[in-house]
Amino acid sequence: MINIAIVFGGFSSEHEVSVKSGKFIFDNLNNNPTWNIYEVCISKNYNTVKYREEFYNLNYDDFTFEKNGEIIKPDLVFNMIHGDPGENGELALILEYNNIPQTASNSIVSKLTFNKHNYIDFVKNLGIPCSDQLLLNKGQIIDFH
Repeated sequence: MINIAIVFGGFSSEHEVSVKSGKFIFDNLNNNPTWNIYEVCISKNYNTVKYREEFYNLNYDDFTFEKNGEIIKPDLVFNMIHGDPGENGELALILEYNNIPQTASNSIVSKLTFNKHNYIDFVKNLGIPCSDQLLLNKGQIIDFH
């Protein structure tokens, strides 16, 4: 059996949207008889794994959990976290460190592209044409005259 972890939730305001995305993926992958599909919810307060209506605590550092005395490590992570830590490279770095393949970009690409302003600057420095941009900070007053 292949252990697949569908990871959703996260620390951002997009937590609930990510939960819905994870549920959608779970519903579409769950009927494969050769896969164990684990739902992994990441949040600021807890990290839980759900498998067939049973709940387990996730060890976030090595992305394993104990089920009936056995340590389970995913063979693949399906990353459905919108925002932090799924899109900014933090989760990818943990998975890379623990040799767990995932469906999202690697940690370097994720970190680079998460900040759109920095990414556009990076791409422009490569000589790739980009539209002009203006970074506005909260509370900043802009005079367009």
